[in-house]
Amino acid sequence: MIRTHLNSWSLRMQTVLVTVLIAAAPVMFLWMSDVDAGAFPMVTLTVIVGLMAVLMGLWLGRTWVQPIAHLRQEALERVQRPLHAPPLKTGEHTEFADLAGAFNTLLSSVREQASSNERFVADLAHEMKNPIAAIRAVGESLEDGPELTPQRAQRLAGVIHNSSQRLDGLVTGLLELARAEAGLTHASREVLDMAALVTGVVGSIAADDRFADVAFVPPSAPPVEVLGVSSQLETAVRNVVLNAASFAGTGGRVDVRMSLSDASVAITVHDSGPGIPEQVLPRVFDRFYTSRAGQSGTGLGLALVRAIVHAHGGQASALSTPDNGATIRLFLPIHTTFTPVS
Repeated sequence: MIRTHLNSWSLRMQTVLVTVLIAAAPVMFLWMSDVDAGAFPMVTLTVIVGLMAVLMGLWLGRTWVQPIAHLRQEALERVQRPLHAPPLKTGEHTEFADLAGAFNTLLSSVREQASSNERFVADLAHEMKNPIAAIRAVGESLEDGPELTPQRAQRLAGVIHNSSQRLDGLVTGLLELARAEAGLTHASREVLDMAALVTGVVGSIAADDRFADVAFVPPSAPPVEVLGVSSQLETAVRNVVLNAASFAGTGGRVDVRMSLSDASVAITVHDSGPGIPEQVLPRVFDRFYTSRAGQSGTGLGLALVRAIVHAHGGQASALSTPDNGATIRLFLPIHTTFTPVS
């Protein structure tokens, strides 16, 4: 745990004490040696050494202690200031300026996280607004509308069912995303054969009637051991393959490949769909972002993929060229190269 109760005055005293001891060392040496005291008058030497100690203490206090105290005061003032307040003053290019720069980097990261959370809340409110509005409209219709016929009752029931299903999907997806972004710290990890897991996921999706017209090419790879949470890694791979299959379309193709390096395994999923526009590519892993027609889905699938992969010490990336489909790559460390934080 970082100690935050350091006292700058005690640091000043320590600086002065060390300075005095260093400056007094010659006097102690002469006093304890056999050198003729007449050659070096002790009173004069003591006064000179004392003055040197005071001057050195003042210099060290000005160059060491004051910048630290000033930086500490500025850092504490940031607690009461808005996050967009000016950065800490770095002054001259010294070690203390580098320390102030490190604090500014930390503040910048906190500001970015706060902005991300603000965008997240706004996106969440937007996503929940439509189904809530639909359910409210049904309630008002039942309250003030004409007599309820079987056909009308069925239609209203369908609206409520679809809206509640969307809300349930949002809540479930957000819970899963929150756990993954927290690092899956409480999940039990085990050594998994990633090749078998990926092959099984591709086989189950290929058997889905929704993708009967999509050709799936499963990976051909030897056993690859990864330390991870089986259900979460399966979810990540499933989301990527489902996303590829949905964009491949009728008569499309989904190729899944695996390759090994010294420290990691790469899972590559390529579809034969229209690809991802260049301006959209940086956003494919953002929460609530979707480019599907009609805005179907929650837009949390690939965000969850990235969070799960990061929680396992890996990386996720997206590549695409116009009219040549999209490629999602997941990099996971093999189990001998990654130890989760407890």
